[in-house]
Amino acid sequence: MSLFRTKAFWSNQCSNDEEYDQSSIKVSRINSDSDFVLIGSHSGVLRIYKPTGPAFGENAFYRPNDLYLETHLGEAILQIDVGKLVSGSQSKQVAILYPRSIGIYNLLSKDGIAEHGTQNILNLVYEHKLERSAANFIIGPFGGVQNRDFICIQSVDGVLTFFEQETFSFACTLPNFLLPFPIAYVKSFDVLVTLSSDWILKSYKYRSLSEFANEEKSKRDVESLWEYNIGEGVLDIQALYDDISRQSHVAVLGEKNLYCFNDYRLRFMKKLEFLPFCFLFYFLDDGKCMFLIVAETNTLLLYEGTTLKWSAKLDFLPIAIDRAFFNEINGALVMLSENGYLQFAYLGTEPNIFSAPPLKNLDIDF
Repeated sequence: MSLFRTKAFWSNQCSNDEEYDQSSIKVSRINSDSDFVLIGSHSGVLRIYKPTGPAFGENAFYRPNDLYLETHLGEAILQIDVGKLVSGSQSKQVAILYPRSIGIYNLLSKDGIAEHGTQNILNLVYEHKLERSAANFIIGPFGGVQNRDFICIQSVDGVLTFFEQETFSFACTLPNFLLPFPIAYVKSFDVLVTLSSDWILKSYKYRSLSEFANEEKSKRDVESLWEYNIGEGVLDIQALYDDISRQSHVAVLGEKNLYCFNDYRLRFMKKLEFLPFCFLFYFLDDGKCMFLIVAETNTLLLYEGTTLKWSAKLDFLPIAIDRAFFNEINGALVMLSENGYLQFAYLGTEPNIFSAPPLKNLDIDF
């Protein structure tokens, strides 16, 4: 039981009849000075939020102007990401993954005379049709490229398809594949990290994948650069680079344990005494390694490494969690439920104390 509760300062019910999952949310600045929150449903509706009002006080609530853009794209949205995906441009674009295609969009804004006259437009730049049904994708500077990002799409049958922005690059099949698991990219080593069907965490060099795809009728499997036997299913994989220690870290949320690797070494493992739903891995300015984990008991737990620093009760059970930086508050918690309830909150210090109601003294009638 948690003593404290999270304090919500903004919330909105995105829809009443749409479904969302862990990949339905993305927080990014998209060529701006503050974060946008992108929400994509399985019904094909994309909503982009950017709070404009104060974060505290009596006027802190959802306003119609906070909905930056809402559009129906016609297909189920599997995942959203942001990167430099147009050749010759240094601005960032929005990548949206559909079951059999991926679309790259520019987010444009046309100012009006009044605030309500501003037009926000999602413009399709290009689209890649897929031969296989997609599961998830990642964006990164594969191969060590500078000032641009490439796309890697994982299909449900274990094929990785790479696109160098507008151009198809190559495709290769992962060995020992059964079901698609989360995938992450480690920039400093230029490797892709994912889980195999025998529950072994493997990393593949981008160059090795490219060379393997170019070999005609190869009878061997692509070799992994590094392996670690997790021994359980994985809910999410996140990779970050620490500027202070100059080391790359990979955080893996398993069904029963939390793992943290740095430079191909296991830094620590934390056994969880609860069933996790989702997590967020990030670094503070002083280099501290932090984890936010949502438990099945509607509890948010904050860890510094393996040490529990804070525990707070949630008003609902999120399916995805992230952090956002707005004009008046930094590091706000962004949480999305499975039925589309979106909430911005912070770790509150108000105690959540339950006291039993007093018993009524009733006269006994003999």
